[in-house]
Amino acid sequence: MRILAGMTALLVACTPPTPGADGGSPDLAQPSNPTGLRTGLVMVQSNTAVGPLPAAASAAAQFSEFPAGMAAVEHTSSLGACVLTVVESASATGNKPRLAKTAGTVTISGGKKTVTLSGQSTFTDTMPLWNGGETLTIMANGADVPAFTSQATAPSQVVVTAPVPTTSAMPTVAVDRTKDWTIAWTGGSAGSVRISLRFNTFQPGVYMTLLDCSYPSAGNSATIPQAVLQQLPQGASGTIEIGAGGTQNVTAGDYSVSVSVQGYATWSTTGTPASASLQLN
Repeated sequence: MRILAGMTALLVACTPPTPGADGGSPDLAQPSNPTGLRTGLVMVQSNTAVGPLPAAASAAAQFSEFPAGMAAVEHTSSLGACVLTVVESASATGNKPRLAKTAGTVTISGGKKTVTLSGQSTFTDTMPLWNGGETLTIMANGADVPAFTSQATAPSQVVVTAPVPTTSAMPTVAVDRTKDWTIAWTGGSAGSVRISLRFNTFQPGVYMTLLDCSYPSAGNSATIPQAVLQQLPQGASGTIEIGAGGTQNVTAGDYSVSVSVQGYATWSTTGTPASASLQLN
Protein backbone atom coordinates (compact mmCIF):
# COMPACT_ATOMS: atom_id res chain seq x y z
CA MET A 1 0.00 0.00 0.00
CA ARG A 2 1.13 3.55 -0.67
CA ILE A 3 -0.23 4.98 2.54
CA LEU A 4 2.91 6.58 4.00
CA ALA A 5 3.92 8.17 0.69
CA GLY A 6 0.39 9.43 0.24
CA MET A 7 0.36 11.03 3.68
CA THR A 8 3.20 13.37 2.73
CA ALA A 9 1.40 14.67 -0.35
CA LEU A 10 -1.91 15.09 1.43
CA LEU A 11 -0.40 16.89 4.41
CA VAL A 12 0.98 19.52 2.05
CA ALA A 13 -2.51 20.27 0.80
CA CYS A 14 -4.69 19.47 3.80
CA THR A 15 -5.69 23.05 4.62
CA PRO A 16 -9.23 23.68 3.37
CA PRO A 17 -9.69 26.44 0.76
CA THR A 18 -10.16 29.94 2.12
CA PRO A 19 -13.39 31.59 0.90
CA GLY A 20 -12.93 34.53 -1.44
CA ALA A 21 -13.74 38.09 -0.51
CA ASP A 22 -17.15 37.73 -2.19
CA GLY A 23 -17.95 34.59 -0.18
CA GLY A 24 -17.67 32.41 -3.28
CA SER A 25 -14.69 30.59 -4.77
CA PRO A 26 -11.46 30.78 -2.78
CA ASP A 27 -8.94 33.46 -3.70
CA LEU A 28 -5.71 32.08 -5.13
CA ALA A 29 -3.59 34.53 -3.13
CA GLN A 30 -4.43 33.33 0.38
CA PRO A 31 -1.40 32.20 2.44
CA SER A 32 -2.09 29.16 4.64
CA ASN A 33 0.59 29.75 7.28
CA PRO A 34 1.02 33.42 8.20
CA THR A 35 1.25 32.73 11.97
CA GLY A 36 1.59 28.96 12.26
CA LEU A 37 -0.25 25.83 11.19
CA ARG A 38 -1.75 22.84 12.98
CA THR A 39 -2.74 19.95 10.75
CA GLY A 40 -3.71 16.32 10.87
CA LEU A 41 -4.31 13.43 8.53
CA VAL A 42 -6.11 10.16 9.05
CA MET A 43 -5.70 7.92 6.01
CA VAL A 44 -7.48 4.61 5.51
CA GLN A 45 -6.91 2.48 2.39
CA SER A 46 -8.34 -0.87 1.31
CA ASN A 47 -8.53 -2.95 -1.85
CA THR A 48 -9.65 -6.39 -2.94
CA ALA A 49 -7.42 -8.67 -5.02
CA VAL A 50 -7.48 -7.66 -8.70
CA GLY A 51 -5.07 -9.21 -11.24
CA PRO A 52 -1.54 -8.94 -9.84
CA LEU A 53 -2.74 -6.65 -7.03
CA PRO A 54 -3.24 -8.59 -3.76
CA ALA A 55 -5.90 -7.72 -1.23
CA ALA A 56 -4.61 -5.34 1.41
CA ALA A 57 -5.60 -2.67 3.90
CA SER A 58 -3.79 -0.01 5.90
CA ALA A 59 -4.44 2.96 8.14
CA ALA A 60 -2.38 5.67 9.79
CA ALA A 61 -2.84 8.93 11.65
CA GLN A 62 -0.43 11.84 11.84
CA PHE A 63 -0.87 15.21 13.52
CA SER A 64 1.59 18.08 13.37
CA GLU A 65 2.22 21.62 14.50
CA PHE A 66 4.28 23.92 12.29
CA PRO A 67 5.30 27.17 14.02
CA ALA A 68 5.21 30.32 11.90
CA GLY A 69 7.42 30.08 8.83
CA MET A 70 8.04 26.34 9.11
CA ALA A 71 5.24 25.09 6.85
CA ALA A 72 4.98 25.74 3.14
CA VAL A 73 2.90 28.68 1.99
CA GLU A 74 0.12 27.44 -0.23
CA HIS A 75 -2.65 29.08 -2.24
CA THR A 76 -5.85 27.22 -3.09
CA SER A 77 -8.59 27.85 -5.62
CA SER A 78 -11.85 25.96 -6.18
CA LEU A 79 -12.44 25.12 -9.85
CA GLY A 80 -15.74 23.24 -10.05
CA ALA A 81 -15.09 19.63 -9.01
CA CYS A 82 -11.37 20.37 -8.66
CA VAL A 83 -9.15 22.19 -6.18
CA LEU A 84 -5.93 23.76 -7.45
CA THR A 85 -3.12 24.20 -4.91
CA VAL A 86 0.07 26.15 -5.61
CA VAL A 87 2.78 25.57 -3.01
CA GLU A 88 5.51 28.16 -2.52
CA SER A 89 8.73 28.22 -0.53
CA ALA A 90 10.49 24.92 -1.16
CA SER A 91 12.99 25.76 1.57
CA ALA A 92 10.19 26.01 4.12
CA THR A 93 9.18 22.37 3.60
CA GLY A 94 12.60 20.81 4.00
CA ASN A 95 15.18 20.45 6.76
CA LYS A 96 12.91 21.97 9.42
CA PRO A 97 11.28 19.86 12.10
CA ARG A 98 7.55 19.50 12.54
CA LEU A 99 6.23 19.08 16.05
CA ALA A 100 4.47 15.71 16.30
CA LYS A 101 1.14 15.72 18.14
CA THR A 102 -1.48 13.11 18.99
CA ALA A 103 -5.27 12.92 18.94
CA GLY A 104 -5.32 10.07 21.46
CA THR A 105 -6.95 6.89 20.18
CA VAL A 106 -8.34 6.99 16.63
CA THR A 107 -11.01 4.36 15.92
CA ILE A 108 -12.22 3.39 12.42
CA SER A 109 -15.45 1.39 12.47
CA GLY A 110 -18.33 0.37 10.22
CA GLY A 111 -16.39 -1.93 7.89
CA LYS A 112 -15.49 -5.61 8.18
CA LYS A 113 -13.42 -4.96 11.30
CA THR A 114 -12.71 -2.11 13.70
CA VAL A 115 -9.25 -0.55 13.51
CA THR A 116 -7.68 1.27 16.47
CA LEU A 117 -4.69 3.59 16.13
CA SER A 118 -2.84 4.97 19.16
CA GLY A 119 -0.40 7.86 18.97
CA GLN A 120 1.56 7.69 15.70
CA SER A 121 0.88 3.98 15.10
CA THR A 122 -0.06 2.40 11.77
CA PHE A 123 -2.20 -0.59 10.78
CA THR A 124 -1.75 -3.10 7.93
CA ASP A 125 -3.66 -6.22 6.94
CA THR A 126 -3.88 -8.66 4.04
CA MET A 127 -7.68 -8.51 3.93
CA PRO A 128 -9.84 -5.61 2.74
CA LEU A 129 -11.63 -3.46 5.31
CA TRP A 130 -14.87 -3.04 3.36
CA ASN A 131 -16.98 -4.27 0.44
CA GLY A 132 -18.03 -0.80 -0.71
CA GLY A 133 -21.01 1.27 0.31
CA GLU A 134 -20.68 0.91 4.09
CA THR A 135 -20.74 4.02 6.27
CA LEU A 136 -17.38 4.32 8.02
CA THR A 137 -17.00 6.32 11.24
CA ILE A 138 -13.60 7.78 12.11
CA MET A 139 -13.45 8.98 15.72
CA ALA A 140 -10.61 10.38 17.85
CA ASN A 141 -11.04 10.64 21.63
CA GLY A 142 -8.72 13.65 21.87
CA ALA A 143 -5.35 14.57 23.38
CA ASP A 144 -3.13 17.37 21.96
CA VAL A 145 -5.69 17.47 19.15
CA PRO A 146 -9.28 17.81 20.44
CA ALA A 147 -11.74 14.96 19.89
CA PHE A 148 -13.40 14.76 16.48
CA THR A 149 -15.68 12.50 14.46
CA SER A 150 -16.07 12.08 10.69
CA GLN A 151 -18.09 9.73 8.51
CA ALA A 152 -17.42 8.58 4.95
CA THR A 153 -18.85 6.12 2.45
CA ALA A 154 -16.53 3.18 1.79
CA PRO A 155 -15.69 3.40 -1.94
CA SER A 156 -16.16 0.65 -4.49
CA GLN A 157 -13.05 -0.40 -6.40
CA VAL A 158 -12.93 0.81 -10.01
CA VAL A 159 -11.03 -0.05 -13.19
CA VAL A 160 -9.80 2.88 -15.29
CA THR A 161 -10.42 2.46 -19.04
CA ALA A 162 -9.31 5.94 -20.16
CA PRO A 163 -6.73 7.32 -20.36
CA VAL A 164 -4.54 4.37 -21.35
CA PRO A 165 -0.92 4.79 -20.19
CA THR A 166 2.02 3.73 -22.29
CA THR A 167 3.24 0.19 -21.66
CA SER A 168 6.89 1.17 -21.16
CA ALA A 169 8.84 0.50 -17.98
CA MET A 170 7.76 3.99 -16.87
CA PRO A 171 4.01 4.21 -17.73
CA THR A 172 3.14 7.70 -18.96
CA VAL A 173 -0.08 9.58 -19.65
CA ALA A 174 -0.04 12.62 -21.99
CA VAL A 175 -2.63 15.38 -21.56
CA ASP A 176 -3.45 18.09 -24.10
CA ARG A 177 -4.13 21.31 -22.15
CA THR A 178 -6.01 22.81 -25.11
CA LYS A 179 -8.89 20.30 -24.88
CA ASP A 180 -11.31 18.95 -22.30
CA TRP A 181 -9.93 15.74 -20.80
CA THR A 182 -12.20 12.75 -20.10
CA ILE A 183 -11.37 10.01 -17.61
CA ALA A 184 -13.51 6.83 -17.70
CA TRP A 185 -13.81 3.81 -15.45
CA THR A 186 -15.97 0.76 -14.79
CA GLY A 187 -17.25 -0.73 -11.55
CA GLY A 188 -18.28 2.57 -10.05
CA SER A 189 -21.08 2.51 -7.51
CA ALA A 190 -20.45 3.79 -3.96
CA GLY A 191 -18.37 6.77 -2.95
CA SER A 192 -16.20 8.94 -5.19
CA VAL A 193 -13.32 8.71 -7.63
CA ARG A 194 -10.39 11.05 -6.99
CA ILE A 195 -8.00 12.22 -9.72
CA SER A 196 -4.79 13.76 -8.44
CA LEU A 197 -2.14 15.52 -10.54
CA ARG A 198 1.21 16.58 -9.02
CA PHE A 199 3.88 18.78 -10.55
CA ASN A 200 7.20 19.74 -8.98
CA THR A 201 7.56 22.84 -11.11
CA PHE A 202 10.64 24.45 -9.54
CA GLN A 203 9.63 27.78 -11.07
CA PRO A 204 10.68 30.98 -9.28
CA GLY A 205 8.48 31.26 -6.21
CA VAL A 206 6.57 28.03 -6.99
CA TYR A 207 7.65 24.70 -5.55
CA MET A 208 4.72 22.43 -6.42
CA THR A 209 1.38 22.57 -8.23
CA LEU A 210 -1.40 20.13 -7.33
CA LEU A 211 -4.81 19.53 -8.90
CA ASP A 212 -7.25 17.29 -7.03
CA CYS A 213 -10.63 16.47 -8.58
CA SER A 214 -13.45 14.36 -7.12
CA TYR A 215 -16.42 12.88 -8.99
CA PRO A 216 -19.26 10.47 -8.10
CA SER A 217 -18.06 6.93 -8.64
CA ALA A 218 -21.42 5.83 -10.07
CA GLY A 219 -21.02 8.21 -13.03
CA ASN A 220 -18.23 5.99 -14.47
CA SER A 221 -16.66 8.99 -16.22
CA ALA A 222 -15.58 12.57 -15.61
CA THR A 223 -14.36 15.46 -17.72
CA ILE A 224 -11.82 18.02 -16.54
CA PRO A 225 -12.51 21.19 -18.57
CA GLN A 226 -9.88 22.79 -20.75
CA ALA A 227 -10.20 25.97 -18.66
CA VAL A 228 -9.03 24.04 -15.60
CA LEU A 229 -6.15 22.36 -17.43
CA GLN A 230 -4.96 25.77 -18.58
CA GLN A 231 -4.19 26.61 -14.94
CA LEU A 232 -1.47 23.94 -14.94
CA PRO A 233 2.13 24.65 -15.99
CA GLN A 234 2.57 24.11 -19.73
CA GLY A 235 5.11 21.47 -20.67
CA ALA A 236 5.50 20.30 -17.08
CA SER A 237 6.11 16.69 -16.12
CA GLY A 238 4.52 15.20 -13.04
CA THR A 239 2.45 12.28 -11.84
CA ILE A 240 -1.18 11.19 -12.00
CA GLU A 241 -2.89 8.98 -9.46
CA ILE A 242 -6.51 7.84 -9.72
CA GLY A 243 -8.18 6.27 -6.74
CA ALA A 244 -11.58 5.44 -5.34
CA GLY A 245 -12.70 7.49 -2.35
CA GLY A 246 -12.00 11.00 -1.20
CA THR A 247 -10.98 13.35 1.58
CA GLN A 248 -13.02 15.35 4.06
CA ASN A 249 -11.77 18.27 6.14
CA VAL A 250 -12.66 18.30 9.84
CA THR A 251 -12.00 21.13 12.28
CA ALA A 252 -10.80 20.00 15.72
CA GLY A 253 -10.06 23.07 17.81
CA ASP A 254 -7.42 24.96 15.84
CA TYR A 255 -6.35 21.84 13.93
CA SER A 256 -7.40 21.27 10.32
CA VAL A 257 -7.69 17.49 9.97
CA SER A 258 -8.02 15.70 6.63
CA VAL A 259 -9.78 12.33 6.79
CA SER A 260 -8.96 10.31 3.69
CA VAL A 261 -10.77 7.05 2.87
CA GLN A 262 -9.26 5.48 -0.24
CA GLY A 263 -9.56 2.37 -2.37
CA TYR A 264 -7.41 1.54 -5.34
CA ALA A 265 -8.29 2.11 -8.93
CA THR A 266 -6.46 -0.07 -11.44
CA TRP A 267 -5.56 0.32 -15.12
CA SER A 268 -7.72 -1.87 -17.35
CA THR A 269 -4.69 -2.79 -19.46
CA THR A 270 -2.41 -4.08 -16.70
CA GLY A 271 -4.47 -4.53 -13.53
CA THR A 272 -1.90 -2.46 -11.62
CA PRO A 273 -2.67 0.62 -9.49
CA ALA A 274 -3.75 3.59 -11.64
CA SER A 275 -0.71 5.83 -11.28
CA ALA A 276 1.74 7.00 -13.93
CA SER A 277 4.04 9.76 -15.03
CA LEU A 278 2.17 12.70 -16.57
CA GLN A 279 3.19 14.96 -19.43
CA LEU A 280 1.31 18.21 -20.13
CA ASN A 281 1.31 19.23 -23.79
